[in-house]
Amino acid sequence: MMMNKPSKEVLNVFGKILYSLAMADGEIQDSELAVLKKIVSKNEWAKEIEFSFTEAMELNMDPHISFLKNMRVFRSKEMDEHIPFFIELMEKIAESHNGIFPAELSMIQEFKSYCHKDAIDYEEHQLKSEEHLQIQVI
Repeated sequence: MMMNKPSKEVLNVFGKILYSLAMADGEIQDSELAVLKKIVSKNEWAKEIEFSFTEAMELNMDPHISFLKNMRVFRSKEMDEHIPFFIELMEKIAESHNGIFPAELSMIQEFKSYCHKDAIDYEEHQLKSEEHLQIQVI
C-alpha cells in the first residue's frame, strides 16, 4: 500500500522527536543511527526525518526541551496516516542499543497516548460527520 507523503513540517518535527528519543540515554548510539538509516532508505520521503534528526544532532539540542517543543507542534497537526510508521521507527531505534531505556519508553508511551487520543477524537468526528450527513439526507 502506497502512502501519501507527509508534510515537510511533520517530517521535520518527527525527526527532532526521534533525535530526542535517541538522546534520552545521554548520547546517540551508532546502532540507533544505523536503524534510522536502514528504515529511512526504504522510504524516499522519510529522508526529511533523517535530515531533521541530523540537524538537531549537529546543533546539540537539549533532548528534553526538543521533545516537549516538538510534541507540542506535532499535536497541532491533524492525525496522520504515518503514525504507525513513526511509532515503529521510535520503537526500533529505542530497542537498537541494549533494549528500551526507561526515558525512551516514557517518550514512546507519551507519543502513543497522544496518537491514541487523537485517533479516538478523529473517529468521533467522523461519526458525527456521518450522522450529520444522514440527518441532512432524510
